[in-house]
Amino acid sequence: MTRSSILSALENLLGFLQEDAALLMVPEVRDPVLERVRALLDKAAVPAETLYVGILGGTGVGKSTLINALAGKSISQPSDKRPFTDRAVVYRHRDVPRGLEEISDLFRNPDALHDSEVVKDLLLLDLPDFDSVVEDNRKTVLKILPFVDSVVWVVSPEKYADSAFYQFLRKTAIHKENFTFVLNKADELVTKGQPEPHTRLKEVLGDLAFRLKHEAGVERPRIFSLSAAQEFLQETDSSILRDEFIRFREFLMVKREAKEIASIKTINLLEEVRQLGAELDAIVKPAQKAAVLASLKSEDIEEARDERGANLKVIEQEKRLAEILFSLLMSEDRSISPVKWGMKLASIGRSFSVRGTDTRLEEVFRDIAEAIGRTRRSDLEKITARIDSELLLAFSRTEAYRPENKPDRVIASAVSKVSAAFARQVETARNALAGRRSRWTRFFQKLLMLLPVPLLAVKLAGTDAVAAWFDEPSFSGALRVSIQLFTSIFGTEGLTGLVALLVCEMLLVWYLASRRIKYMEGASNGLARSAIELVDGTLATVSGRIRADRRELIERIERGINRLSKVKSDCA
Repeated sequence: MTRSSILSALENLLGFLQEDAALLMVPEVRDPVLERVRALLDKAAVPAETLYVGILGGTGVGKSTLINALAGKSISQPSDKRPFTDRAVVYRHRDVPRGLEEISDLFRNPDALHDSEVVKDLLLLDLPDFDSVVEDNRKTVLKILPFVDSVVWVVSPEKYADSAFYQFLRKTAIHKENFTFVLNKADELVTKGQPEPHTRLKEVLGDLAFRLKHEAGVERPRIFSLSAAQEFLQETDSSILRDEFIRFREFLMVKREAKEIASIKTINLLEEVRQLGAELDAIVKPAQKAAVLASLKSEDIEEARDERGANLKVIEQEKRLAEILFSLLMSEDRSISPVKWGMKLASIGRSFSVRGTDTRLEEVFRDIAEAIGRTRRSDLEKITARIDSELLLAFSRTEAYRPENKPDRVIASAVSKVSAAFARQVETARNALAGRRSRWTRFFQKLLMLLPVPLLAVKLAGTDAVAAWFDEPSFSGALRVSIQLFTSIFGTEGLTGLVALLVCEMLLVWYLASRRIKYMEGASNGLARSAIELVDGTLATVSGRIRADRRELIERIERGINRLSKVKSDCA
């Protein structure tokens, strides 16, 4: 895998963490991982010029003595004598800067320097004991390790079998090809004067190799057995140990080309990305979440649509609302008194009856809206309860689980908004009854009610007399017409005319009242229908939004899981 492909995988991983991980991971877990990915991107951008080799081991294994033997002089002191036990010692070429400014406070000053051009690009780090009882020592090691390219693990006959060593080894995010193992103090395993003086040494080396394979996953460990103390003092008795030290020195202190250094750094970067991917897999549990997702996708979250006309509950609620609205509009009507009395009489026995205007229309409408929404809410709650229970178990405390998005809360909020909108509609209708249109209605009613009166007057006064007066208008002519009218009105013809006028007026009242009632019925039915449609439409929109949110959430979770799988495959 090339460095550019690793960078691409890291960028994809960064995109996953920034865009999709919020649905799959809790913030306190996601944020540290996000910082690690950013740190890896920064690390990948650094030019591969210097090889950082860490010398790492437990307490008393002789790390400092080993680096002194490699340098041929005392540059590092044993940790129990050193004034800064939690600081690392740097051994580098004097012309090569240390770098690592981010962790400069973790190194002892000044650095130990050399002039060897062969290992100019090699920088040795003598790290503190990782198993020290001093917690700061371990923290220092953990902070420096991400910047190390290769590790020389130093063990001793008395500590090579410690479980702490293998546990720490497994957690180190450096490719195992860049591990080198040194069995120091090997002179303790050489039995002088025996036919096979190295038998014990071979046994320990075999046991060490076995443990590295089975307890740390290092299939073919690179192991050197030597005595750093004897080499430093130049007192090595065993030619085998002497040769091993020379072989180790030649392996480590060798000139490396820039391409080789880049390769070492690249496989380490790949190892870190793979380990991070494995950690994400353990945290996210994509297989488990994919199973939950499959269950969620199998849920029928589509609404079963019923035709409104077939919905008897809606029709019943619409009639109820129209009846109350009719009563309210009747009480607000500005018709003339005869017509209003006619309207009251005409309402008897009809589908609408005039009731008191103290009806609390807003409460009634809210009850109706809640009744209409109850079935829809019940259906939604059944679906969302199943979905949310799955989300709660698999995605608790992530953004995928949003308990505030509940059907009862959302629908209650929608009902409140619809109630306010309906109140405005009713207010508009009431204002229309008392506005300019009401004045024209009253004028028309009065005009129609007065129309039979002049006709009866002409009949009783005589059409000839009235016609003559129109031909030659005069005061005397008008007086004669008036006398004739008052004379006739108390006669048989006049009484008959008055009865006819009364009947005519009653018919007109009945006509105007019926016409007005029909208008009120139409207005009430229209307003009720509009209100019910407003409720039903708003609740349908809210219901659709809740369903769409659930579908979108499932799609986002699926996209996140697929994206994580792709990132893992990119790092494979």
